[in-house]
Amino acid sequence: MASSGIKGGYWASWAAQDFPANRIPHYFTHNFYAFIQVHPTTFELVTPDPDQALMRTFTSTLRSNNSSQKAFLSIGGGGGGGSEISDTFSRMASDGASRAKFINSTIDVARRYNFDGLDLDWEYPKNQDEMSRLSDLLREWHVALVRDSTSHPSRLLLSAAVYYRSDISYDGTHRSYPSNDIKDYLDFINVMSYDLYGSWANVTGEHALLFDRRAEWAPSISRGIQSWIDSGVPRNKLVMGLPLYGHSWELADPNVHGVGAPTVGPGRRPGPGDDDGIVTYNRIVQFNRDNNAHVEFDDTNVAVYSYAGRYWIGYDDPRSIARKVEYAKGQNLGGFFFWALGNDYNWQLSQTAVHAWDE
Repeated sequence: MASSGIKGGYWASWAAQDFPANRIPHYFTHNFYAFIQVHPTTFELVTPDPDQALMRTFTSTLRSNNSSQKAFLSIGGGGGGGSEISDTFSRMASDGASRAKFINSTIDVARRYNFDGLDLDWEYPKNQDEMSRLSDLLREWHVALVRDSTSHPSRLLLSAAVYYRSDISYDGTHRSYPSNDIKDYLDFINVMSYDLYGSWANVTGEHALLFDRRAEWAPSISRGIQSWIDSGVPRNKLVMGLPLYGHSWELADPNVHGVGAPTVGPGRRPGPGDDDGIVTYNRIVQFNRDNNAHVEFDDTNVAVYSYAGRYWIGYDDPRSIARKVEYAKGQNLGGFFFWALGNDYNWQLSQTAVHAWDE
């Protein structure tokens, strides 16, 4: 029997040709259309013709697959605190009139294309002033959604994708999320529990390790989740992120290949990764098979890495995914989500997570 909770996944609209919405399995409960952008001056959602068609297909497909599946429209995306997307969010959230334009536009688009909810992906507010702007936005957004619900059968849900912990200081500017407003005005948050290590490091690292026993300051999923709990956000509103990709490096010495081994940079092509060393899980499986790679399961920290020749990849496999989901259930969290659907290998990790959550 299926357990209650969120079993979610982000669907990358730009990859629709390779992975159309009709391939999303019925067992995901919450599916996120990624991404719609905000106009930099009007602060209304930008919905070009291709997205209009894809949004209609996305929501209608989910309804035909399983009427209980929720369709969310995710707004924004990655790029870091200095990105154009983040700067647009900052300007929009700085003024009541621009917040109202944005909020009204999100509701209009969500209703027009039959979404069940809206998801904010602001990566990331870059100082405490922007966190205060986020607080104003969430409060006013929630009020508008409640008002809108009086003329519809149900209220649009509201979620946000957030940093792996409740405070941010990786760039030297410490700031904390408005946890009280998150608790009061969001239905849940998608905690991006990955990218803890990456191409910016000059040594190998497990980018989504559940624990890190080396030092109290070392980043890990469990420490990030605990920071959110300590901040006052209810456990059932915390949805833990699971990556369908890994980070790769080119080793400085192929004979030195443990965690923390020196590197000369990300594992770019002709290695397994893209320019930043990112490798999707389906490509990791192929790389390991084609290169007879050594695969190591880190039982202490709950992560996986493989190496072959000059290249090293940190990622998750079914063993670590099952342990992470068991951890999420043991912590009474609200569920899990994957970034991003379509990067799995024969739904191996997705089915592992669903089974671990439901058993």
